[in-house]
Amino acid sequence: MAAVNDGAFVLRGFQNKDIAKVLFPTQATSPLETTKRRAKVTRFLRRLRAHGNIRRIPKYHRYQVSDNGRHIIVAVLTAHDASIASLISAA
Repeated sequence: MAAVNDGAFVLRGFQNKDIAKVLFPTQATSPLETTKRRAKVTRFLRRLRAHGNIRRIPKYHRYQVSDNGRHIIVAVLTAHDASIASLISAA
C-alpha cells in the first residue's frame, strides 16, 4: 500500500509496471518469474479497486488513489507502523 500511496504517483497516476518496480527492485531471472510478478501486482490492484481504494483513469492504462482510499491507506499504514508501547502512551 505504501507503493500505491507514494507521492510520485499523485498527478500522473500509476501503472502495473510502476508498482512492480517498487515492489520488486531486482531484475527477474526468467520470463516465468516476470509473469508471476506481473500477475501478483495485477491481483493486488484488482483487490484495491474492488474495495474502492483506487480508481481507473478513463482512456488510459493508469490508476489513481481515490479520496476515500487515501484516508484508508494512510490509516492502515499508520496502524501498521505503530507499536504497542506508543499506543499505550497515547491512550
